[in-house]
Amino acid sequence: MKMKTYFRLMLTSVLLGACAVGVTGCATTCTEIGCGDPVRISITAESWLTGDYTLSVTTPERAFTCSIPVAVLDSQDTTGAAGQTGSSGSQATCTQTAGPVAEPWEFPSIYFDLGFSINLSWAPNEVGLSLSYEGQELLEERVGPSYSTLTPNGPDCGPACLNFQVTLDARSPTAD
Repeated sequence: MKMKTYFRLMLTSVLLGACAVGVTGCATTCTEIGCGDPVRISITAESWLTGDYTLSVTTPERAFTCSIPVAVLDSQDTTGAAGQTGSSGSQATCTQTAGPVAEPWEFPSIYFDLGFSINLSWAPNEVGLSLSYEGQELLEERVGPSYSTLTPNGPDCGPACLNFQVTLDARSPTAD
């Protein structure tokens, strides 16, 4: 009788142990979230004006000149050109000026919405930016991205994504 009891206790222990392993997730289940753009740069200023902006983006691999017409701004709390801030949702049109021919997905994604947002789909070791408004230089900056690694699906699941985000302050444009 003792042998049967011992055998039942051992069998129960093994089965409970197997259940515990299943509950704690020894077998990792991964989601399939992909990587976003590794470089995200925001440009802010105290105020913006309607008109034509030009943004140059330079990396060791390529260079682009982008034009962004900002036709409408929503004024906040004040009226007049100097007090305008806001959102127009303008998208940039970019032309490649240097480097090997880029595929469409390799062009910078740039839009204006309460400031400029620049997204790069590749991870350069340096980014040069130059922003002007109708000939006025508002920003001239070089950044050397310090990338962090993110694992959106968990530490034991791929992919490992590079990530760099920075916000730069530009001078506000002035009306002529």
